[in-house]
Amino acid sequence: MDDLKKTERTASLQRLVDQAAFKQTHSRGNKRILTHQYELTAKKHAKVAARNRTINYPFAIRPDLNASGLGTEMFNRMVDRVKASGVPISRISRAEFAYMLPNDKNTAGQLKIFDAFFHSPMTITNAELGAVIKLKRCTADSGPAPVGSHIYSRSWIFTAKELREVIAEMPQYSEAQEWKRTVDLFAPKVDDSDLSYETEIDGEDPLTLPTAMQLSVNTSNVKSIVQQAQNSKMPFFTVRYIGAVESTLAVPRSPWDRHMEDLNHRKAGVFMEFQTVIERLYPHIADAVEVHLIEDASLSIDPDEELSRSNLDRRERCTVEFFDHATLLNRQHGGIFAEFVPNEVDVDIFDKLDVRFYFRYQKNAYLPDQEARSSIMDRFRRLQVFANSNAATGTSRHYFADKLRDGIARESMPYRYRGEAPILAIVGKDITLSQYVGGLGFFEAKSRAATLTFEIIHGLASREKEFTQGEQSWSSLSFQTELFPFVDLWTWLWHNCEPEAREFLREYVATSQPLITASLSKEVNNVTRANFVHNTGVKSKQFIDDLGLPTIQFSDSNTTTTQYDENSAFINVPHWHPGADKYTSYQQEVRRVLNLTWQATQLYGSMMMDIVDSFLDKNEPLPSRQKLCEIFMERYNQAQTDDTSKEFFSNFTEAKRDLRDKHVALNSRKRIDDERPVLDRPGRLRMAALGQALDEPNSKHRIQQVQHYWDLNIPDLHLTIPHEDLRKEEWMQQFLNLRQGQYFFIQVLTTVPVDDYVKHLVRAILPEWKDEEWMNSSEKKTEALLACGVFFQKSDKDDERVRALKRYYPDQWASAYDIQSRLVGVANNGEIRIRWQRDDGTKVSVKVRSKRAIPEEGERLALRTIHFTEHGIDILNAKNEPFRRFYNNTGKYDEATFPKATLPGNIGGPVVMELWKAVCQAHGIDISEEPEFVPEVWACQPGVTGIGKNATTEKPLQNRPPKEGDALYPLQAWLDERFPNGGTLHTISAERLPDSTEDLQHFVGFLKSQKWLKHPHVESFWLPKLEQLTPDGTTLEKNIRILRGTAIKKRQQRKSGPGANVQVKETYYIVGPPGSASDNPFPPKAPKAGGKTAAKNNDDGDSDSDDDDKPVKKGKGKAKKGGDTKQTLGKHRRDQDDEDDDFGEGPSKPSSKAPTKRKRAAAKPRTITQTPMSEFDGADDRADTAGNDEENDDEELLEDAEMAMDES
Repeated sequence: MDDLKKTERTASLQRLVDQAAFKQTHSRGNKRILTHQYELTAKKHAKVAARNRTINYPFAIRPDLNASGLGTEMFNRMVDRVKASGVPISRISRAEFAYMLPNDKNTAGQLKIFDAFFHSPMTITNAELGAVIKLKRCTADSGPAPVGSHIYSRSWIFTAKELREVIAEMPQYSEAQEWKRTVDLFAPKVDDSDLSYETEIDGEDPLTLPTAMQLSVNTSNVKSIVQQAQNSKMPFFTVRYIGAVESTLAVPRSPWDRHMEDLNHRKAGVFMEFQTVIERLYPHIADAVEVHLIEDASLSIDPDEELSRSNLDRRERCTVEFFDHATLLNRQHGGIFAEFVPNEVDVDIFDKLDVRFYFRYQKNAYLPDQEARSSIMDRFRRLQVFANSNAATGTSRHYFADKLRDGIARESMPYRYRGEAPILAIVGKDITLSQYVGGLGFFEAKSRAATLTFEIIHGLASREKEFTQGEQSWSSLSFQTELFPFVDLWTWLWHNCEPEAREFLREYVATSQPLITASLSKEVNNVTRANFVHNTGVKSKQFIDDLGLPTIQFSDSNTTTTQYDENSAFINVPHWHPGADKYTSYQQEVRRVLNLTWQATQLYGSMMMDIVDSFLDKNEPLPSRQKLCEIFMERYNQAQTDDTSKEFFSNFTEAKRDLRDKHVALNSRKRIDDERPVLDRPGRLRMAALGQALDEPNSKHRIQQVQHYWDLNIPDLHLTIPHEDLRKEEWMQQFLNLRQGQYFFIQVLTTVPVDDYVKHLVRAILPEWKDEEWMNSSEKKTEALLACGVFFQKSDKDDERVRALKRYYPDQWASAYDIQSRLVGVANNGEIRIRWQRDDGTKVSVKVRSKRAIPEEGERLALRTIHFTEHGIDILNAKNEPFRRFYNNTGKYDEATFPKATLPGNIGGPVVMELWKAVCQAHGIDISEEPEFVPEVWACQPGVTGIGKNATTEKPLQNRPPKEGDALYPLQAWLDERFPNGGTLHTISAERLPDSTEDLQHFVGFLKSQKWLKHPHVESFWLPKLEQLTPDGTTLEKNIRILRGTAIKKRQQRKSGPGANVQVKETYYIVGPPGSASDNPFPPKAPKAGGKTAAKNNDDGDSDSDDDDKPVKKGKGKAKKGGDTKQTLGKHRRDQDDEDDDFGEGPSKPSSKAPTKRKRAAAKPRTITQTPMSEFDGADDRADTAGNDEENDDEELLEDAEMAMDES
C-alpha cells in the first residue's frame, strides 16, 4: 500500500479507500456499484499515466501541409459548427483563437499533429496536444487558478480493447457510437480476446466514417484513406471533456476543483454514466484522469459582468467545437447564457405575415390609471405579508423584502393599448434566488431564462424595425421590456402553499386584465388553463402539441358555477419554459419552438389590436372581454386555412413534432436488446470486484489478501458476520480455505437464507438491459445461478411469519409511474420499503421510516398508501388521510409526511429525492429544478466566535440575538428550521442506532449547504469540530444553551442484527422552544440531595468523564413525562411529540423494541437535567422510555433476528 499512497490518485480512489464514505459514493439503493481489487492499482495507474506521455506518430492524411491553409480550414470548420448550434458568430475572430491554430513557426511534426487532430482528435494524446497548444497539468495540489476565467480539459486514455468494452456498456449514447466509429477505423480487432463487433466502416461510403472525417476527406479518395487508417493500428484513444471555470478573490477555484464538483454532485448524464462504467471496469483509468488548463484561453474578469460572461461563453463554445463536440463528454455546446440566432426558414415565413406588434404597441401604450395601479400594488403587499407570515414559503431562509415587492410590482404593471386594455402579460413559473435576494425583476436579473426570452423578443423587434424604417427612430438600447409585464406563479422561494399562489395569480390577472397571457411552462398552464380552479389543466403527454394554441380562460373569483364573469375572460397561450434550455441536449429544437411560440404570440397580439381598433376607430365602446376573445378565436380559426398564414402554422406544427420526437427519445430510454450471457466478461468483473481468491489456501499471500479486505470493511462482505474485532478470525477463515479463483462474495452468500442468497446474487450480476421479468422469474433466476457455476443447498422456510413479512416487503418492482398511490406495508419500527425500477432497468430498494404510520395495536398487518406530491411524500391511511406532524404553536400540519425540504438532509436523501423527482415527473407534478451548487458569498465580517467545549462561563459574551457574522447565527437558523417548537436532538448515527434521527449529522449538512458553507465561522469553527471521527457534541450543546433551554440525557440501547447484539450508548439533548433560553446558561455548580444520603453531582454540562456514573435521584420536583397525545387529521396520526421521520436506503438494522409490560431487571438510563423541561411545550419524552432496556427476553430477540435476516 505504500506505493499506492505515493501514487497520485483522483477522488474516486480516495473515496474508495475511505470506507467511511463507502455507502455514499459506491451504493445506489439495493443495487451496489461493486468495488474492485486494487493490490496492483499503483502499477496500473502508473502504466496508464505513461500513455498520456506517449507520442503515437499521429496519422496525417495529407503529406504536404501548409500552415496558413490548414489553419483556415480548422478555424472555418469551428465557426461553422458554432453557427450550426444556433449561436451568433459575428464576434468570433481568427486572431482571438490563434493560440490553438497552426502558424508559420510550426515544425513539420507539429503540423502533422494539427492535421491528425483536425481529422480525429481522439487519436491525439495529451503529450502530442501539448506540443502544439499550451497545456498546464492541474492536480489536487496545484492550488487555485489565477483570478480570471479559464478553459480546461479532462481526459481519459484507453487502448482500443478497453474502449470497446466501455462502448459496449453504454451503447445508447450517441457519443459512444462516435467513439466506436473512430476505434473501428483506426484499430480493427486486435486479437481473439478483443470484444467482438460488427464494424460499420465502409470504404465506399464516407457517411460511415467519424463525423470529423466526413467533412474533411475527399469523397473520391475514401477507400484509400480508410485503408491507411486501419493499417496505422493506433494504440491509444483519448476521451475528453471541455469545461470552463471562474476564479475570483472571494472564491478561488481551479480546473481540478471543478472536476471534483462534478464527481461529487452530478447525478445523471453521459459524463456520470461514463464515470460509473470506467470505475467499474477500469478503475485505474478512472483514477488516472488528467486535467489540463488551456493556458492561452484564459480571460481576465471584465468589470462589466455581462460582457465578461459573454466573452467566456464564446470562448468555451468555440473550444468545444474545436475539440469535436461529437466525441466529447459535453452534452451541451458550452456557455452559460443563451445567445440565439433564429432559423432562417422560420424568419422568412414569419416575415411574410408582415406582423407589426412591438412598435405599434409602443406607440399606443398607456400606463394604467391610479386605481388599477393601487389595486395591483395592494395585491403585492398582501402577498408579502402572507409570505413573511408563512415560513413554508421560504421566508425562514430569506425575508420577503420591500425592495423585492416594489421591484416585481413595478415589472408587473401592464400598459393599456390606446388606454383601454392591456394586450399582453407574461406569467412565469418561479423566482430565482438571485432575483429574490436582489429585489430584481425577471428581465433585470438576467438569468439564463430571462436572457433567452429577451434575445427572442428583441430579435423579433429588430426584424420588425427593418420593415418600419422611416416610421421609427429606434435603437436596440431603447428596447422597452416594460411592454411585456411579468409576474410569477411562485413569487416566493419554495413551491409550497400552491392554493395561495394560485389565488394571488388569479387576482393579478383579474386586476390587470391582459387580453393575452403568455404562460411559461407546463406548471403555469396547469393553473391558467384550468381557470385557476385547480392545477391539472394540462395533460403531460399533450403539452408539446398544445404549445402556442390559444384558448379562452377566465379569472373569475366565483368558481362554484360554470357561468364565469364575461369580463374576466382572456386568451392563454402556452409556452415551453425558457429555463429548460439549460437541461436539454436538444437545444436547437427547444430554441426553435420557443422562437416560433413567441412569433405566434406576437401574431395573436397583432390580431387582438386589430380587433380593438375595429371598435375604437368607429368610436364604439369595447364589448365584454369574453366577446373580444370570441372574435379573436374566430379570426384564429380562419387563419389556419388562409394562404398568408397557413404556411406559418404548418411550419410551427412541424417544429413541435421534431421537439416531441427528441423529447420522447431522450427522456424515455428504450430497452436495449442484448443477448450476451448473464456472466459475460463485465459480469465476471462485477463478481470478482469483491475479491477473488489468490494463491493457495491458507498461504501467506492469501492471508495478506484477506487481511487487506478486512481493512477495507466492504459492506457486501459483511452480510452475516459484522466488522467486529471479536469476529475477525471467524470472518477471515471463511475465505482462507477457498480454492484459488473462487469469489469471496459467493462464499458470503452461502451463509445467508435462500431467499436472500438469490436476491443478493442476482442483484450483483443483474445486467442493466434486463427487464423486471428476468428478476422475478424463478426460471430465469435458476438460469442465472447455473451460469454462475454455483451449487448450494438450503432449506426453504415457508411459514405464516415469512408470508406476513412479505406483505411488508413485497418483492414486486414498480416503475416510477406505478409507485404513485401504491399500497405499502409498515413494519413495527416504522420502515416502509419501496422497490423501484428505474427507466433504464436498474432496480433500487428504497426505505423510508415514519413512526406516525405505524399501525395501532390490533392492526399489525394494516397496509398504507404512499403518495407523491409537489410538497414531498405522504403516507395515507385507509381513508386516504395523510400522517403529518402537527405544530402546537401554529396550529398547522406539515405539508407532507416527508416534506420536500427534508428529503436531501436525511439518510438515503439522494435516492429518496431521486425517486420523488421521478414519480412527480412521470405524473406531471410540478417540481423545481435544484440550482447548481455555488456557495453564496458572505459580505459580513467575522463576528463573535462560539463557546468552547470546556467553557464553564459564557466566554466570549454572545449577542442576543446573534448578528449575521456571529458563529451562533447559522445555529439559530438551523434550530428554527429543525426544531421550531423544540424537540429531541440525537447525535448518534443511524448506522449505530437505526432509530436515530441524525440531527447532528443534519446540522453538518445544513452548514455545508449552498447558503451557509462560506459563512465566516462555518469552515473555521463549526465543521472542524463536528466532522471529527467523534463529533464534538458538547460544543454544540453549550452553544445551543445561549439560544434555547437544553437538557442533557443519555440512553443505552440494544442494537440487534445478523451476528450483532450489542449495547450502544448515546448522549442526546432535549431542546426547548424559542424563548426558553436561561438568562444564565452556565449556572454555578451546586450539590443535589436525594433520599437519605446526598450524592454529589459533578456534571458540568459537557458530558465528559468527570460526570457521576450513578443516576441522580430526584425528589418531588421531578418533571412529569407526557404521554402520546394525538391530533386528528387521520385516525392514527401522531403529533409533534413523535420523533422526526428519517430515511434509509438498502439494508439496515431494525430498531430495538419498545419495552413491554413485563417487568425488566435492568436499570433505567441515567438522566441529567440542565433546565426543567416541564416548561418546554415541544419536549419529547418518548426517547426516555423507548428502547432503553438493558435486556430483551428470548421471544423479542428471536423476532429481532428474524426481522434482521429478512432485511439484510
